[in-house]
Amino acid sequence: DDGSWVPGTALSNNTVYYWRVKARDAVGNESSLCGHTADVAGYGSFTTVAGNSTPTTPTIDNYNTGAWTNDSTPTLQFDLSDPDAGDIIKYQIQIDDTSDFSSTVVDNTEGSGSASPRSNVTYTPSALTHGASYYWRVKAIDDEAAASGWATANGGAIAFKVDTAAPTNVGCNTPANAATGVSTSPTLAAKTAADANSGLNATAYYI
Repeated sequence: DDGSWVPGTALSNNTVYYWRVKARDAVGNESSLCGHTADVAGYGSFTTVAGNSTPTTPTIDNYNTGAWTNDSTPTLQFDLSDPDAGDIIKYQIQIDDTSDFSSTVVDNTEGSGSASPRSNVTYTPSALTHGASYYWRVKAIDDEAAASGWATANGGAIAFKVDTAAPTNVGCNTPANAATGVSTSPTLAAKTAADANSGLNATAYYI
């Protein structure tokens, strides 16, 4: 026996362990259980390495209220961090038109990350569909493949809606086109415009 031994099960990270050892001779005489001072009863101790920490769940910065946008390629912004200083972290982002992310229109993992922390990280998708509602979420992944939980925009409710169409039925109503004899203080009336998506602005008409 070379006097060395490896535990059969891996020990926990960042944990203090205590241990002691005794010896037995050929006729059965045993020493005391001793620590690091030879022939003195006691114990030794050691602390295992800290190990890798899971990245922190990202913070979402925008497109987080369920509001309409006229940008079909919205630039989504978020912040990434990791408790382990200097860890390289990247992100995985998903965009879906269903709240359970079962039919993602975007599922993108960053090719390579950079050192934590990373603030104001952005991702811009290809053009999304006019009139659709979208959900999005993002998680952080470190260089040992440990992943954070998902940060889901607007608490899992609709994050944003896309409206890229102008209002319809826009035009001049009265006076009629080419009318004559119109008062010098005319009342100008527009047709009743409509917008089936985000609705008309509070100040809907501009002359």
